[in-house]
Amino acid sequence: MAYIYVDNKKASDNQDGSILNPFATIGQAAMIAKPGDTVIVKEGIYRERVCPEYGGEQGKRIIYKSEHYGKAIIKGSNIFTGTFEVFDKTADIYSVYLSKEEYGQTFYVPLADTFTIPEHYADWQDEHRPKMVNGQISYGDRHKYPTLSLGQVFINNESLYEKTNLKSVYSKENSWFFDKTEGVLYVRYKNINDEANLIELTARNRVFAPKKRGLGYITVDGFMISHCGNQFPASFWSNPENAQAGAIGTRSGHHWHICNNIITHIKTIGIDIGCECRDSDEDIHGGYPRVPIKHIRNHIIENNRLYDCGACAITGLGHYNSVIANNYIEKSNSLNFSSPETAGIKFHYCYDADIYGNTVIDSNCDGIWLDNIYTGSKVHHNNLIRCGTSGIFIELGKGPVEVCNNFIYQTRRGLYAPDPRGSGIYAHDAEGIHVHDNVIGECEEFGIYMRVVTNRWSGEDDDNPQKQPMSTANSVIENNILNRNKLGEICFPAKGPRCYNNIIRNNLFLSGGEMVIGASGHFDKDPDVMERKKIELIDWYEKRYGKKPKLWPSDDYFAGIFVSQKEWNDFYANENENLSSIDEKIN
Repeated sequence: MAYIYVDNKKASDNQDGSILNPFATIGQAAMIAKPGDTVIVKEGIYRERVCPEYGGEQGKRIIYKSEHYGKAIIKGSNIFTGTFEVFDKTADIYSVYLSKEEYGQTFYVPLADTFTIPEHYADWQDEHRPKMVNGQISYGDRHKYPTLSLGQVFINNESLYEKTNLKSVYSKENSWFFDKTEGVLYVRYKNINDEANLIELTARNRVFAPKKRGLGYITVDGFMISHCGNQFPASFWSNPENAQAGAIGTRSGHHWHICNNIITHIKTIGIDIGCECRDSDEDIHGGYPRVPIKHIRNHIIENNRLYDCGACAITGLGHYNSVIANNYIEKSNSLNFSSPETAGIKFHYCYDADIYGNTVIDSNCDGIWLDNIYTGSKVHHNNLIRCGTSGIFIELGKGPVEVCNNFIYQTRRGLYAPDPRGSGIYAHDAEGIHVHDNVIGECEEFGIYMRVVTNRWSGEDDDNPQKQPMSTANSVIENNILNRNKLGEICFPAKGPRCYNNIIRNNLFLSGGEMVIGASGHFDKDPDVMERKKIELIDWYEKRYGKKPKLWPSDDYFAGIFVSQKEWNDFYANENENLSSIDEKIN
């Protein structure tokens, strides 16, 4: 066991890494650090990708530690020292050629799913804009759309705004566009060639991640990590080019401890802790063999602060027994994608995770999203404040999962226009959820909202020839405090073939808000079947109360009926009787 020192201000990689003769780069230390070693990194800016060569062992971790909190800064950018040419002096637009050798990982690579970022549509010709067709977005040929790049431009520590074409740069100061064909960067910025300017351009798509898969017992403690030009994980489960690849990545490893770091201005993903890509043997880093998901386990991700991650702060496909604790996440999905895979924390194939004490705030995405297997996990004591779409989203699994003691406030509508939602806790095609003792207030949609929306099965049934579509089933909602959620406190399906064995009890509605009985307990691909279900709900209400109910929403076959607390209790107290005629007609 040894201490290895790094100090780029007075060192060389030709030295021995001792306290008197430190290495100049963290990467050099990472090449030789063995089980039990500790790498101490002195204050400074390190422009490199750190690739540990070895993992530690149980009781003999390899520890990478900033000597002082946040003072050892690892950046994926390089300082640009060249001169920009005047392109349009009147508009303060300048240009410069960027070599593919230096910037091929970032500026020359199109950003996947750019076409799902609505704020860029105004810059495109009408024929290049997605269209709304029958309430759904039609993207047409996705290859025709202009794209952003994986690059980033910083001047004097300010992140400039990327545009998808040169013409649109004229409409926004401090913006830029990169022509991937010509290799030319155009920047609108006054006095860009001033010698006092610090210009940084992102050159690397990872910052701290081994190339080898499966390394374990590694600690990353106290660094600032920034300026990573990584890819958006569009269809990442089957497309290795878009694999989940964070600025910090564990590369299918185990027993990593990522703690006390500041992670900021990342193109897409801050930290990934899974297998990156499920359905392909191709590897983004040169053909290292796949690691079975059951071996990806026991990570601890705690006390990190993540700001301005373009898509997702913490993510991972496939892992066991992870602890995600006391992280602060702000402005996740800062690029404003409306496609999936954006959240403060998002996991797939997540077994026995303990997710607690995290704060996700002011982010245009779900706060915490567990998708396609969440067995044995617990989401508790988190603060989800002004998130978009859902504070907590549970999707596609059999459970059990426990969601408790969370504070969820002012969930906003999301960016996906056909289904923006805006609920505190939302679940679809999900079973085995125990929602209790949460405080949920002032969300734009419902406090708690569950429904069935597809005929998909969970990953738990991938190898089961008798695959069954998921339902809203085997769940309990109890002892929650709900207050002033805009559309209603709870929206829940009526009992039916896809909604059964659920309990809703002992919840406190501080403002006496309404609830919705939804139609999706009888989910069917045929809109006519769903429409009949809605009609049956309306008929029940009219016969019971002698008046027409208020519908939600009025033009959707998922619609339900608004009810008071008393009417809600009436309906569910006599649920079997109320729905027997509906079951007969639909089945």
